[in-house]
Amino acid sequence: MPVLATPTAVQTGGCTDAPVLPGATTQPNPLPVSCHNQHILVPRTPKDAVTGKAILSRTYAVEVPGQQKARIEYVMRDRNGDPVDLRACLCLEESSVSLSESAECPCQYQLVFRLAEYLSGGGCEFAATVVDAENGKVAVDFLPEDTTRPGVYFGEFALIECDPDLTDNPTGDSLVVFSNKLYVIIGRNLWNHRMGCVAPYGPPSIAEVRLHLRDTTSDESYLLDNVAFSDEEIAMAIYMPVQYWNEIPPPIGVFNTTNFPYRLHWLMAICGYLFLTVAEQQRRNNFAYSAGGVQINDQNREPNYEQAADRRLKDWKEFVRRKKAEINLSNAYGGIGSPYGNTFRH
Repeated sequence: MPVLATPTAVQTGGCTDAPVLPGATTQPNPLPVSCHNQHILVPRTPKDAVTGKAILSRTYAVEVPGQQKARIEYVMRDRNGDPVDLRACLCLEESSVSLSESAECPCQYQLVFRLAEYLSGGGCEFAATVVDAENGKVAVDFLPEDTTRPGVYFGEFALIECDPDLTDNPTGDSLVVFSNKLYVIIGRNLWNHRMGCVAPYGPPSIAEVRLHLRDTTSDESYLLDNVAFSDEEIAMAIYMPVQYWNEIPPPIGVFNTTNFPYRLHWLMAICGYLFLTVAEQQRRNNFAYSAGGVQINDQNREPNYEQAADRRLKDWKEFVRRKKAEINLSNAYGGIGSPYGNTFRH
């Protein structure tokens, strides 16, 4: 008699109603998951905070631990959010195959990945791998030295015209025919800079922002049953205060997300910009209606979010004005050195 299915001996993840310790509550407890795939990072599907519906056409975001081995797996999508079949463009007969670098072009197009800090531009190219060509699933691998500088980056998977003369620099002078962008947030931790006891670099982590806003899980949002802010919204709010600093005159101390030093005010400004996004959503969806004789208008909190945003962003803009004035005044004064300044006197 053939065996149709064999149950696994150890569950690989999920929840169980069995208490873990004596006296524990009967709430579902998480089951252990394997340590071997924790370096594989998949962007969370963007969802509407109110309805919980997936927004597949939105820009995705993924957080990568700094200076650690990591692999990003991503699904290439068209502008409507539908997965794109890559088999024809990459001449792949099998649904799972790796693209290896060679002097010869295996097909008319090739897949590459570029990573660049959001406010600086430029970027570096990486070899990309096709995991499931039929369903558009691709991947890129990072070595620890590739993620040493925490910050907000733009990552881009791109299909480019294959040119044997550009093997060493595939995107140097090639035509991009199709690409997907995503936010890549390289996190700050104790392994960055090989624990060289240097000053903290990089933005607040997504976990720090969520902890400050009490938005770690849906259990903290009783009315939404969802997190209020998605990872990509937090990524956008992280770089906006730095962009504001750079664009407000005078042009003193131009920074990016890897080296902006004013961390407390940065965190407060991030929260302010997040509240602005919610205020915009509340304004657009504000509609009072009656259901079963009950008046309902659950999207009328635009003034509350506007006030919360204005309060934080007002403090942020005042800080920028004062700090730039301080730096400008400090740069206005100089000094004249002396060759005897460090001479030992008897």
